[in-house]
Amino acid sequence: MSQDSSQHAGGESAGDRATSGATAADVVAARRGVVRRRVQPVTWCVLTLVWVMLWGNFSWMNVISGAIVSAGVLVLFPLPPVRYGIRIRPWSTIVLFVRFFIDMVIASIEVAYKACAPWVHPEGRFARIILRGDNDLLCTMVAQMTTLVPGSIVIDIESDGAGRTLLLHIFDARNSQDIERMRQRVQAQEDRVLKALSVRRYPPRSANEARPEPGGARA
Repeated sequence: MSQDSSQHAGGESAGDRATSGATAADVVAARRGVVRRRVQPVTWCVLTLVWVMLWGNFSWMNVISGAIVSAGVLVLFPLPPVRYGIRIRPWSTIVLFVRFFIDMVIASIEVAYKACAPWVHPEGRFARIILRGDNDLLCTMVAQMTTLVPGSIVIDIESDGAGRTLLLHIFDARNSQDIERMRQRVQAQEDRVLKALSVRRYPPRSANEARPEPGGARA
């Protein structure tokens, strides 16, 4: 009787130890999963690079300490996950940046001429331009590249269920034709970004899709 009781107690203790061991393993695995989700590799590398740049000296000690500090920041103050969803196409990417550089040079000359010529009086206007893409990163890239080209500044990116729209300030747009030219330039820029970096393949724009919205508010 006593032997059966001891065996039963021993079995229960062994079972308790196995259960507690499994629970501890689950806790460790869950914590590791939380760390992996919070410490995103790209963000981690960027923060480490910022740390090294702040110190102004590249050394292994700065890199290691920056990696530790960056990991701690990401664990304690987690950022929302960034879904990149891009696919780099080398030739289209080269075309994208070459055309972007050409647009910057041409637009810089045009804006400099209009700003310096006393007989030219620029008329600023606001316009809304509908984007095709549904990727936040690529839409932000389109907005940044549009702003970097002189003559236009993106004021806001409006998002709704139908898609994303750029609220754009144009340096000089005297009529609807000027607004249409700017709209075509921005949409062509977006097409090059999507062709170079988007996972999806987009068909050519239709005439209705490229048609401008009526009017344009003065600045």
